[in-house]
Amino acid sequence: HYQYRMIASDVDNDSTMFAIMEVPEWLSFDGRDLLEGTPPQTAVGPNLISLFVTDTVDLDSLVWQNFAVMVENVNDPPVFTSLPADTCRQGELFEYTMTAEDLDGDSLNYFVQSLPAWLNFDSFNTLSGTPTQADVGVDHILLTVWDPYSGSDTLELQIVTKNVNDAPVFISQPILEIQQNNNYHYMIAAEDLDGDSVFFTVPIHPEWLQFDGLNLLSGTPL
Repeated sequence: HYQYRMIASDVDNDSTMFAIMEVPEWLSFDGRDLLEGTPPQTAVGPNLISLFVTDTVDLDSLVWQNFAVMVENVNDPPVFTSLPADTCRQGELFEYTMTAEDLDGDSLNYFVQSLPAWLNFDSFNTLSGTPTQADVGVDHILLTVWDPYSGSDTLELQIVTKNVNDAPVFISQPILEIQQNNNYHYMIAAEDLDGDSVFFTVPIHPEWLQFDGLNLLSGTPL
């Protein structure tokens, strides 16, 4: 923070007043005798200031003061500019490319913590992966971007993986051979990853087989 308190003396002991002619935008004048402000990164370098003092008796008797305030650069930490998608769907590709801004133009490196198994980090700036049914839920991921001077920014992702319906899968193995006049018995079984109720239909079957409407095929071939 920069502060400059102006002081002037008058041999006649007249009252004095200050005025500003040129000042950078980041400096403010209180209208009396104080200049103050905090320079941003864009102010790095010389900043010209021009002011004068006069007395209240002869307003034309101006005494000028011209100088430059040299603003030295300090490291500005990078700031994330990418806004990630916060939802994805099971079985669909999720991809997120990190981007950040550094006012000093420094090179940046990205790091990832608490990465779930279904996501991959390319060690540069991209996360990608396809969640399965087992990944449905919420994942919390911490991202960090660093510049070479220990400046950093963090971003926490909360990715919600939404479930999509998974088709049931047969887990029973049918009997493929049977001798004539022997009883055939096949109990149909299936698994559903979403835990949904499953129903069986048998649209095509020989006349000697009967379906009980639930999960049993049985009969005796003649």
